[in-house]
Amino acid sequence: MRPRIGVNCNVKPGLRRQNDGRLLALSPDFVAAISVAGGVPVLLPPFTRAGGVDGSAIDAALDAIDGLVLSGGDDIDPAAYGQPPHPRTVLLDPERDRSDLALAAAALRRGLPVLGVCGGMQLLNVVLGGTLHQHLADLRGGAYPRLHPIHDAQETDETSHAVEVEGRSRVGALLGAGRLDTNSRHHQAVDALGRGVAATARAEDGVIEAIESDDGEFVVGVQWHPEEHVGDARHGALFAGLVRAARNRTERRPDR
Repeated sequence: MRPRIGVNCNVKPGLRRQNDGRLLALSPDFVAAISVAGGVPVLLPPFTRAGGVDGSAIDAALDAIDGLVLSGGDDIDPAAYGQPPHPRTVLLDPERDRSDLALAAAALRRGLPVLGVCGGMQLLNVVLGGTLHQHLADLRGGAYPRLHPIHDAQETDETSHAVEVEGRSRVGALLGAGRLDTNSRHHQAVDALGRGVAATARAEDGVIEAIESDDGEFVVGVQWHPEEHVGDARHGALFAGLVRAARNRTERRPDR
């Protein structure tokens, strides 16, 4: 049985004026990574309707999937964690932002296996009550005096810097403990950890690059882009672990 793995889509400006000039978008690397790991990718649009989020549509979508990948994009509205926007914060499409917050929260309430990637890791932390550094460059000379240039969001899928993976963790069990070269690129990062969240990988300068739930559930977030290196066994192990957790959960359900 191949578990069905949902992945949220981005919203981008389109070439036509139809549908308010917006299109759904998702890197095909996510589709490939889920498929290679043995899952069936299910693309999820923003679940909104006039007046707000369509909670019943989110519930129906979660009924139909066995695990969830939260992809990234632009920046979460900092109002979600009680802060005003930084001048360098670039907000997500507001419909996607509201939908993603509701989708992630609903998936966590259900105990669905979840993997957050880049902005998806930040989303997990925010939904669980944590906060974000809105612009890492501001921390130079402060809390993180040796930030890598890649934290200024250079666009490349090549490996850029290493992270140190904590051995006694789910992430460590999947990836192996110690140094891992990653293609991390971002200008925001996890600051205060959310409820029940542990940091399980960091860059050399202390920036948090992986988080996970400390209650034994498969809730994992990484700041880099493993979907772009799924041919590498260590990076691919994140998606394999998600699919395995989704399969195990589904096999325990009496209706499947």
